[in-house]
Formats: sequence, C-alpha cells, structure tokens
Amino acid sequence: FLSSRFYSFGEKAREKAAKQSDYDRENVHLLNARQKSEEFIRRIRPYPAGRYSGRGIVLCSGGVKYFTNAWVCIQLLRQHGCRLPIEVWHLGRHEIDRRMEDLLKPLGVRCVNAREVMNRHPLRNPLGWELKSYAILHSSFREILFLDSDNVPTRNPEFLFETAPYRALGAIFWPDYLRLPRRHPIWKITGISWQDEPEFETGQMVINKEVCWRAVNLAFWYNDHS
Repeated sequence: FLSSRFYSFGEKAREKAAKQSDYDRENVHLLNARQKSEEFIRRIRPYPAGRYSGRGIVLCSGGVKYFTNAWVCIQLLRQHGCRLPIEVWHLGRHEIDRRMEDLLKPLGVRCVNAREVMNRHPLRNPLGWELKSYAILHSSFREILFLDSDNVPTRNPEFLFETAPYRALGAIFWPDYLRLPRRHPIWKITGISWQDEPEFETGQMVINKEVCWRAVNLAFWYNDHS
C-alpha cells in the first residue's frame, strides 16, 4: 500500500525500532521503572562523612506568593524562639531576587539558588515540587526539618529532634488526607504491594540524612524521574 518512497522511510523506521534507543537506556517509564530503581539502589554511594553538619530548617519558596508565605513562616519561627539556621531554596532569580534575600538576611536565612547547585549536581526536572527532595539531599544540614512555605508554626519545633520516634528511626512523617487506590500505578512502579494506609504529607518532614541516606537518595531519584 506504500509508494517506494514511503516504503524506504518505513524500512528505516523499522531498523531504528529494532535497536535499543537512548530512550530505553536513559529514561524511566512504567515498564522499566522497577528495574531502573533497583539499578540505582545498587549504585548509591555510602553516606559522605563530613559533607553535612548540624541541624537546620529547609524551605522551598519562589515567586511573590510563596516568598510572602515563607517570610511569615520564618517570622513566626523566630518569634517562638527557634534559633535553628534556615535555608530557603529557589529556582533562580526570577523567583527570589536580591531585594527578597535582603528581607530574609536579618532573620538568619541563607537563600540557595538551586540553578547554581545544578551545575555540580544535575536535576532532570526542575519543575516545582521536585525541588523538595533535591533541597533535602543537597542542603548543608545533616538533620533537617523541612517545611512548606505556607506552614504556620504555633510553637518552637526544635523539640521534634528530641522525640522518641526521631531518635529511634531518624525520621518523622505525618499522614495526608487521602489514600492511594489499589490500582494506582505507583505500586507497579515501585514493586511494592498495595498498602491500605494514608499518603505522606510532605509539607513537614524531619529527617536525619545520615541515618536515612539510602532512602533520601531513592526519594530524590523518583522525583528526578517524575
């Protein structure tokens, strides 16, 4: 049914389809996600002793709306007596300019431009919420309280690092409202059987990177291939 001209195009397409493509090697999709994740887990390097230190708070914020939220959140943290150092991560000067940085400096805040960090540690999909796991992984702190910028603290949260769950497990997570349905593709992607339990609420997390190093890296890997 094809002319000779289009038949030659079809033959070239068939030959290329028979070869393994860069897409299959480099990209993650529903059919190869579990294999790729297992390959990544085997490549995770040991925790880099000396690279991270201390405790601190990490927020991701960008643009006028989320910057305003972050400023209010940080003001409240300081009013409640929290003296932990704070890093605010963003995706470039179009999100937080130098005037915004100057507003945060008196509050003991260091702004981190993730675009500059990406020159050393690439991020495939800097689309938005992927920045959370990236900031946790590459923050200078060993122990992190991660907060969404629209959190409203009602007391000093430093006590969370001294709680029994954190001391035992090196992390604290809070439940979200929803539960992932049995047919959600994430179960096949991860190779985990369906769990009838709440999703994680990622608006606040307490993580010891040294204790949870492999899990932190794997969480970033999934976000990096979002």
